Amino acid sequence: QIVLTAAYTLHEPGLKGVINIYGPADMVWGYAHPANPLVLNSCKLMEDYLGGTYAQIPEQYVASSGTEMLTASSVPTAA
Repeated sequence: QIVLTAAYTLHEPGLKGVINIYGPADMVWGYAHPANPLVLNSCKLMEDYLGGTYAQIPEQYVASSGTEMLTASSVPTAA
């Protein structure tokens, strides 16, 4: 997540694009559409990482989503 945040907010002139491999891009969507808990309890993982459920701290989920940082001038991104 740090890479997506840096790619879209630091405005590094040499950056030509971003490839996101398995990194969360939209924490809000990910919480609303969790993985099969028998494979990965993704909601619990996000709750531990961000410090609460989406209902408790929705602003943290939004702030941690790279998709919220995209603008028309953002570098090309592949996920």
